[in-house]
Amino acid sequence: GGLVGMVELARQPYPCHPSPKRPYLYNLCVAPSHRGKGVGSLLMWRCEEQTRQWGYSELFLHVEHQDTQQLYAGKGFHVSYSEPTFFQLQLQGRAVVPSGEGRRGGWMIMTK
Repeated sequence: GGLVGMVELARQPYPCHPSPKRPYLYNLCVAPSHRGKGVGSLLMWRCEEQTRQWGYSELFLHVEHQDTQQLYAGKGFHVSYSEPTFFQLQLQGRAVVPSGEGRRGGWMIMTK
C-alpha cells in the first residue's frame, strides 16, 4: 500500500482578521485511484474532529474552482468571503498578487 490521500490542518490567522488564529484546512488531495471511495470525506471528518478537540467551532479554507466549492458546500461549508477579481496572499508582510494565469473566477473563503 501507498499513500492514498493527505490533508493539512493548522491554526492560522483568518484573512482580513489577523487574530486570533483559527483552524485552516488546506492541501486536501486523494490519489486518482482512490477518488470516490470516501477517502476525502474521511480526511475532512478527521480535520473536523481535531478542530473540536482544539476547542474551536469553526474551520476555514480557500477555494478557487467552482467544482471544489460545490464539493465543500456538500459537506456543510458555506462562503464567508469572496474576492472575484484577484488572488491575494500575505507573504512576509508583503501582498503578492499572482498573474492569475490558469485561474477561473477568483477565490473565496469557506467556513464550517
